[in-house]
Amino acid sequence: MRSLLLAALVSVALHVPADARTAGELLNDCEAFLRDVTFEGTAVRVAPNSRPCWDYMGAIGDMTTVVDANGRSLLGLCIPSGVRLTQSIRIFTGYARANPNMLHHNAVSRRIPASFPVRPEALMR
Repeated sequence: MRSLLLAALVSVALHVPADARTAGELLNDCEAFLRDVTFEGTAVRVAPNSRPCWDYMGAIGDMTTVVDANGRSLLGLCIPSGVRLTQSIRIFTGYARANPNMLHHNAVSRRIPASFPVRPEALMR
């Protein structure tokens, strides 16, 4: 029941235009994050202007655990286990910089999944 509710919330959230972020907007936020982030031991200090990237990518990472009845990610992406949020941000940023022609697309529907493609063997679980 809980996963069904979560899936419904994800579906609604992905279809609300006011909350849609382009890959370019997310790239700007994540570049600010990479520029301004500091580390103190295992703690990550996120500057206020970097918070949108940290929060957005964190939410996307959390949502990768939501799957359909066949075990497929509802977001259509696979972040490998063990990848830290800071690494995910670097991977997305690198992909977005290398593909500037895609920056006008919605970040979730097109660009983040391309940064973390689903491998065929992941579909066979």
